[in-house]
Amino acid sequence: MAKSDITQHYILWPHMPTVRDNVIRAVSDLESKTAWDITIKPYRKMRTDPQRAYLFGVVIPAIRTHLIEAKGVTAPEEDIYEELLQMFAPRRPPVIGEEYQVISVSKMDVAQMSQFIDDILRHMAGEGLAIPDAKNG
Repeated sequence: MAKSDITQHYILWPHMPTVRDNVIRAVSDLESKTAWDITIKPYRKMRTDPQRAYLFGVVIPAIRTHLIEAKGVTAPEEDIYEELLQMFAPRRPPVIGEEYQVISVSKMDVAQMSQFIDDILRHMAGEGLAIPDAKNG
């Protein structure tokens, strides 16, 4: 494997200046005759496992049960999830000529996932379904 085939990924934490120094050293050591694609962006904490577990283990099953009992509608949990994404998920700006794309749960950060779940809970409360809060069970 050529050195140019290696991908490096760093998270620069404020309390770890040696990592920052290592990144600077790695960039300065890059071969100058090669073009490099370097991206630096603010760190975003991705959605947490407890958020995901709450959505798929509490929220969606509660909605499915509500649909069956209150409306006589049977829908697979996957279909409910897809409908919730279309209704409440954040959207990624489109590339020219395309439509906005829904951001899946796996790509949401903590704040986006919290807002997504809160929007679902608020909507379902309006439909007469009180879903237990993640913190209060």
